[in-house]
Amino acid sequence: MERNKILTKDKLGFSGMLKEALKILFKTPKFVALSFMTSLPLFCCMLIHELWLQKTLIDAAKFMSPSQEQLEFRDVISIRFYQQIDPPRKMAQFIEQYGPAFLQLGLLYLPLIHLPDLVNTVGVVSSASAMYSDEKLVDLKETFGRSAFRRSLITSIYVLLMASMVFLGLLAIASQVYLLSSDGRLTWPSSIYVLLFIALLYKYVQWRSLWNLGLVTSILEEKHGYVALGVSAYVSRGNRRHGEAVSAMLFVWKVSLRLMATAYVAFHEGDQMRAVLVTALQVFLVCSGNVVKWVFFMIFFCDCKIRFLEKKVDVEEGEGEASVKTVTAS
Repeated sequence: MERNKILTKDKLGFSGMLKEALKILFKTPKFVALSFMTSLPLFCCMLIHELWLQKTLIDAAKFMSPSQEQLEFRDVISIRFYQQIDPPRKMAQFIEQYGPAFLQLGLLYLPLIHLPDLVNTVGVVSSASAMYSDEKLVDLKETFGRSAFRRSLITSIYVLLMASMVFLGLLAIASQVYLLSSDGRLTWPSSIYVLLFIALLYKYVQWRSLWNLGLVTSILEEKHGYVALGVSAYVSRGNRRHGEAVSAMLFVWKVSLRLMATAYVAFHEGDQMRAVLVTALQVFLVCSGNVVKWVFFMIFFCDCKIRFLEKKVDVEEGEGEASVKTVTAS
């Protein structure tokens, strides 16, 4: 979006951005159709991935739950002795038995989820930007024929690497909480790790907002990689709370849907048709949330640019007035 068109837009608050996002979503049937087409590959791939992930999570939860033998073992010996030998042994067995399955899910994430998600992101952001700036809505061939996809792919790899490091950090902290807990109850050492987990999760939500803004920058601007992420951090200074709020809501939305679907499938284990239908509903709601998210972040990016350009114009005008006064005085 050009600078002049950006400056014609009004600055928006959180509710104003949501209203504009919903207005774009239902403004023309063509945008809805394009969003559906770009979300369909993501829906299919995510459904396969979620079904596999659900089975792995349910089996892992059964493995980690205390069995009757373990309960009798606790009654025979002291809790201190159980605490010393059982959690590490249980963790080692868990890694040995379910580590390869989770590793396969992680490796399949890139071709199965990441690339279709990127296609959906580029299509939604490009189309929403055209509608927001009152331009002609481009078709899919024209959208992905540009260099926007290449730029966004490079930026998304940066984001994926950083998100993976945060996830590994959360996983390491969670394992320490389990190992340091006493008989399923928190101790002082494990409580410290719980606080670290919450702090890192909070920072992840904040970083996620900047990463999303960086992806939008890669699609709409001639920037990619760490440059796009740096630009997004620079232009959003002092105006990040709206993006962080949406990132937090969508994070809770995705996690809640996944937990509810997994719990439902676990309680109705054996009914494959019901499991597929419930998971399909979960994935559909997640994909719908993704579309809303990217439309919102496109508007959020434009709002940040408006505020940034206004500050820049004010600074330039102030410098101009100062130079005029200096020349006049001399």
